[in-house]
Amino acid sequence: MKPGDSINGYTLRKSCGKGAFGEVFLAESFMGQKVALKIVNFEGKSADREFQALKDYIKCCPNEYLMTVSHADQKDDFFFYVMELADSLDNNSDSDEFYVADTLQNRLQKNGPLSVQETTDLAIQLLSGIKILHSHNLIHRDIKPANILWIHGQAKLGDIGLLAHDNSLTCPAGTPGFMPPPFLGIRNNSPQMDLYALAQVLYCCLSGMRDTGLDGLELTDDLENNGQALLRTINLVCSKNSPIQTADQFLTALTEPTHTENLSSQTSISIMDESKSAIVPGNTDSLNSYRYPYEADNHFPLEPYHDDHSVTSTILKAGIPMAAAMIPGAPLVTGVTVGTTLLAKGLFDFLNKDLDKDREIEDLRYQRESIEWQKEDMRRQLESTRRQMEDTRRQMEDIERQRRHAEQMNKFLSDKMKKDSAGS
Repeated sequence: MKPGDSINGYTLRKSCGKGAFGEVFLAESFMGQKVALKIVNFEGKSADREFQALKDYIKCCPNEYLMTVSHADQKDDFFFYVMELADSLDNNSDSDEFYVADTLQNRLQKNGPLSVQETTDLAIQLLSGIKILHSHNLIHRDIKPANILWIHGQAKLGDIGLLAHDNSLTCPAGTPGFMPPPFLGIRNNSPQMDLYALAQVLYCCLSGMRDTGLDGLELTDDLENNGQALLRTINLVCSKNSPIQTADQFLTALTEPTHTENLSSQTSISIMDESKSAIVPGNTDSLNSYRYPYEADNHFPLEPYHDDHSVTSTILKAGIPMAAAMIPGAPLVTGVTVGTTLLAKGLFDFLNKDLDKDREIEDLRYQRESIEWQKEDMRRQLESTRRQMEDTRRQMEDIERQRRHAEQMNKFLSDKMKKDSAGS
C-alpha cells in the first residue's frame, strides 16, 4: 500500500513511519476525518504478536487516557487498524504534506528540555494511561519518547505492537536504554518494566535528549528549586528493590514529596547535607574521571578525594565507569547541585565479592526462563499445527460430502431423464 491507495473507505495520504512488518499512514475517511492507520503484514511471529496485542488493547478502549482504536480489519496478507491521529507538531500547518506528529521525541528535538512542571504533568498523564493497562494485566513494554503522543492536547502512549500480558512467558522486548538491566531484578513482563521505562523518559525530558545516555543535566534555577522530588522519584524507580511497584505509587511519589522522602529513607537512597552536590563532573574527557560525593566508609576500597567544588563533601574517586557508580540502571545526574542530595548507600554493590555469584545465578535464571519461553513457543506452534490439521480434515470431509451430494444429484437427474424419455 502507498499514499493515494484506499482501504475500506480510508484514503492513505502520507507515510508517517515504517518498520520491518508494518507502516503507519496519515489517512482520511470518506467523511473527511483525519486518522492514523497502521498496516501490518502477516509475516512471522511479530505480526501474530501485534494482532494479539491489538485484540487485548481494544478491550481497554475507549478510555480518555488511552489512544483510541476505532476500527480494525483483516485482508488476505495483512491486517490494519485505525487510531486517533496525533496532533501536528506545527499547529500552523494544515497541509498533509508537512504533517509531523507531535511526539515527545519530536518536541525534545525541536524545543529542547521540558521544565520540571511540564515533565511532572506529562508523567501524571501517562501514568493514568499506564494504570488502565496494568489494571487489565497488560504491559506496554515500549515506553519511550517516540511512542508518546499528544492527541487533542492530552499525552498518551502510542505503538501497542509489543503489548503483552503481565507475567506472560513471551521473550523480553523493548527498546535498549528503556529496558531495565538484569541486575535490577525486575521480572520480565511486569508492571515495573513500564515504570522503569517511564522514569528514563522523564530523565530524557529534563535533559532534552531523545534517548537515555550518560550526558548529564544542566543546572538550571528550575531544576535546583523545583526538581528535588522529581529527581528523587526517578532514582527510586530505577533503584534495585524499588519501593515503587505500581503506577499509583509512582503518582504518589510525584505529587507528595514528603512521602517520597520517607520512601528514600526506607530504601538505599541516602539524604546527605544540603551543601553537597549530587554528582560533580571532573575531567569530562573520560568517564573514569567523574567524581561524586559519598560519606567515607572504610569498607569501600576507594581512594578518598577532596573536592574543591563543594563546601564540605568528602569525595571518593574510583577507577570505574560513571555508569557503574550510579544507582544500578538509574539515569545519571551530573553537574547539578539540587540542595538535598540523592545518593544510594548501595552504589557500590557491584564491588561486592559476591557479585560474580549473583550474576551467575541471574544468568542461570534467564537461561531457564528462555527455555520456558522456547517451550511455550513450541507448544503454541504445535497447537497451531494441530488446529491447521483439524481445519484441513474438516475441509476434506466437506469436499467429500459435496462430492457425494453431487453424485446423488447426478444420479437423480439421470434417472429422471430416463423416466421422462420412457414416458414420451
